[in-house]
Amino acid sequence: MGKYLFLHDEDISDNVSYSSKKRASTNNHKLLTKLYNSLILFDYYLQSFFKVIIPLKRGAIVVCDRYVYDTVINDLIRTTNDFHDAYVMAENCFKMIPRPDLIFYVRVPEDIAYSRKNDTPSLEYLTERSSIYEYLQTQHKMIILDGTKCIAELHTEILKEALK
Repeated sequence: MGKYLFLHDEDISDNVSYSSKKRASTNNHKLLTKLYNSLILFDYYLQSFFKVIIPLKRGAIVVCDRYVYDTVINDLIRTTNDFHDAYVMAENCFKMIPRPDLIFYVRVPEDIAYSRKNDTPSLEYLTERSSIYEYLQTQHKMIILDGTKCIAELHTEILKEALK
């Protein structure tokens, strides 16, 4: 939605240019950006309410992929290069939705991640996000997993941590 509001004619495959234009555009449309961010958070809260909050209240174990961090990094942190802003945004999300008991960060070199996915616009896109995840993993005490290991090894490591 944001692409259509702010940068509908831009080529997202050139991530460096796209990111700088995105930041400039959002700085020029502060009210629209604030409204857009509020809508993203409201939508995220609604999804979390039904997929996380209610199941937790019923005693279920909930496993989420990326959870708050993906939303913060991809949708909310567009007006700054300050990684601390991503931390603050994540903390604000945790005022509305439950903080995870365990957070796993599967660290994979960007070139390997890029070769594994077919929906990523560019290697630079992953590099930009990787540096923010690296910062957030120090702030949120994420358990780091080596994403170059085989899935069976990762599964064993995750179970070991989860059963502590």
